[in-house]
Amino acid sequence: MTKIDFLYNVDHFTNGLGLILCNFYENQKTLIFANAGHKNISDSLWQFEGFYPHHVGEYPEEKKPHENILISNKFHYCFDELLINVSNMDCLFFSRFVNLIEVVTNDRLIKDNARNRLKKYRDYGFKVNLINYQELTN
Repeated sequence: MTKIDFLYNVDHFTNGLGLILCNFYENQKTLIFANAGHKNISDSLWQFEGFYPHHVGEYPEEKKPHENILISNKFHYCFDELLINVSNMDCLFFSRFVNLIEVVTNDRLIKDNARNRLKKYRDYGFKVNLINYQELTN
C-alpha cells in the first residue's frame, strides 16, 4: 500500500520541493507530478543543495533512464518509487508508487483541491501523515 504524506503550510511549490529533496529523497526513482507549464520546477532543481539529474516531459518507453527524477504529468514505469505532487490536480495513478508526498501551498484553490484529495485518500482507506512545513523549517 502507498505511504502518503501531505506537506502543508508551504508558501511556494519550489520551497516544498526543496525541503522534500533535503529530507525525504533517497535517490529514489521519482516522478514529480506537475502541470504541463511547470518548467520552473526544472529550473529550481538546479538551485537546491545537491545534484538532481532529471528529465522534463514524457520519457521514451524503450529507454532506460539515467536520471532519477522525471517531471511530468504522465506515468512511466521506471519512475515508480516516489511521487511528489506539485500540482493542484489529482494524480490518478498514485497507487502505483511506494511513497506519495503532496505539496500544499497556502493558495486557497490549491488548499481546497488538496483537502478533496486528502478526503479521497482517507475514504479509500489510506493512512495519511500530515507534515507542517513551518515546523520542519524551524
